[in-house]
Amino acid sequence: VIFPAQIGRYTLLSPLGEGGAARVYRAELRGMLGFSKEVAIKTLKAEDGQTPDLKQIQRFIYEGRLGGLLHHPNIIDVYELGEWDGEVFIAMEYVEGWSVRELCRPDPMPLTCALEVAIGICRGLEAAHGHEVKGVSSPVIHRDLKPANILVGRYGSIKVADFGIAWMKGEGRDSSVVGTLAYMAPEQLRGGAVDHRADIFGLRATLY
Repeated sequence: VIFPAQIGRYTLLSPLGEGGAARVYRAELRGMLGFSKEVAIKTLKAEDGQTPDLKQIQRFIYEGRLGGLLHHPNIIDVYELGEWDGEVFIAMEYVEGWSVRELCRPDPMPLTCALEVAIGICRGLEAAHGHEVKGVSSPVIHRDLKPANILVGRYGSIKVADFGIAWMKGEGRDSSVVGTLAYMAPEQLRGGAVDHRADIFGLRATLY
C-alpha cells in the first residue's frame, strides 16, 4: 500500500500491525465542515499475490458482524463492515496506545497496573459472554484472548480487541482448532465444544 490510500470513505495513513490473515491501518474519516476522525481499518491479507479464499472472506465478514453487535467501553467498537473495489474491510475504533504484550517487555508491568488491566478485561468479557439477541442468551466467545489482543490507551482505556476468530453460541458448533497455542484451553485445542470457560482459561494465562 502506498500512503495515503483510499478505501471507501477512509484515507489510510500508516500501518498499525498485522496478524495471520489480516492487516490493520491507521486511517482518517473526513466529512463535511472540516470534520475528521481517526479510525483503524482492517483488511484481509493477500498472500503471494493470491486473493483471500471464500472461507477467509466469510470468516472476516462474520467478525465484522459480531463486532457490530458488541457495545462496551472495554471492547473495541466496530463502526462499519464494508466493501471497496472488491475488498472487504472493517472500520473500527482507533486506540492510541500499546498492547499488553508491548507493555510487559522487557519487564512485567507493576501489580497495580496489571490489576487495572485485569478488571478491564473481565468487564469486556462479561459483556461479550452476557450478549443477548432479542432477549435470548447468545454469548460471544473470543477464543484468542492473549496479551497482544488487549490494548491499553494512552489515557488509561482498556480494550479487548481482535475478534477475528470469535464465535457466537447458537450459530452452530464451530469445531475448528483455532487460537494461540500457549493460551488455548484443552477443549479448544482438541476441537471440542467451546464456551465462555475457554476465554477464562485464556484470561488466566494472560494474567500469569
